[in-house]
Amino acid sequence: MTRQDAPRGERGRTADRLALLLWRAARPPSLPLLEALAATAVNRRRHSASRGPGGARVAELADDGYFQLCRRVARRALRGVSRDRTGGAGRCHHRRRKPRWARAAVPCAEIGGYLFYWEPAADRAARADEGGMARWNSG
Repeated sequence: MTRQDAPRGERGRTADRLALLLWRAARPPSLPLLEALAATAVNRRRHSASRGPGGARVAELADDGYFQLCRRVARRALRGVSRDRTGGAGRCHHRRRKPRWARAAVPCAEIGGYLFYWEPAADRAARADEGGMARWNSG
């Protein structure tokens, strides 16, 4: 792990937890999907007190190139400097799954095999601003 990659305080631990979430969820790797998942996690965190997964696994992944990419994406999302490809989504799931909460919901974006949804409270305002569902080919 380089000095630049070393986490700093609570913000670094938060970025590492988000990076672990991305590392576990985004397979096969795709930068648009990583950015969308990171933005969704950050948006959801703004609307609730939820925290991402963490643990000792971060130390084991210090030399994993894909984890380092996830860490950079997580840090950019937490700083608010990466593009939110979801238009403000706060929830998502892989298209092969259909959680109960998503049965009556309309997705706002589809990226890399994941469907993204606005939070229920923000749903009407976001739809008025965005005007429909965004799609990106994540390659």
